[in-house]
Amino acid sequence: MAQLRPCSQSGELSKRGHMEIGVWINTSNVALAAGFRHAMDFWASVLDMRWHEVDTTRCSIQVVDGSPSLFRNDTVAARSQLLDRTLFHGWIAFNPKCRLSGIDIYLTAIHEVGHMLGLQHNPNPKSIMYFLNPEDPPLLDETDLASLARWHKVRTSSAAQAWIPGH
Repeated sequence: MAQLRPCSQSGELSKRGHMEIGVWINTSNVALAAGFRHAMDFWASVLDMRWHEVDTTRCSIQVVDGSPSLFRNDTVAARSQLLDRTLFHGWIAFNPKCRLSGIDIYLTAIHEVGHMLGLQHNPNPKSIMYFLNPEDPPLLDETDLASLARWHKVRTSSAAQAWIPGH
C-alpha cells in the first residue's frame, strides 16, 4: 500500500465529538462498494457521526483493493490500519483473491472500520470484533461499546446488532 496517498482527513476518526467521515471507495468492485456503504450506515447508527463519499485524498477512510504483498494468506479478507499507530492514514484494503458474499463483505467492513475507530479484537464469538467471523447475529457487545465510548460519542447504550437481510 506504499503507493497510496494518505487520507488528509483521517484525524476525523479520532474525534471524541461529532465526526464527519469522508469515505473514498477507491475500488471497481461493485459488491465491495455496496457492502462498505451499508457498513458505514451501521456505524452512523451507533456513533455520533455522518459519512459521505469523496473521490480524493480529502478523505478519512480510503477503501482499496489490496496488493498481493499485503495478503500472503488468501483466507485473510481485509486489513485496516489501527487508529493508534503513528503512520495511520485511513486505509482499509480488501483482498481481491478472497471471494466474499455480500453479507461477508458487509460484516468484514464493519469489523475493519471498528479497528479504525479504536476497537481491538474481542474474545466474545458473538462480537463483530471477534477475530474470526462472528456467530450469527453479530453485535457490538458491552465491552465493544465501553471501548467505543472512551474514543467517541456513542448514540446507544445497548448492544448494537448488525442488521443482516433475511434475519
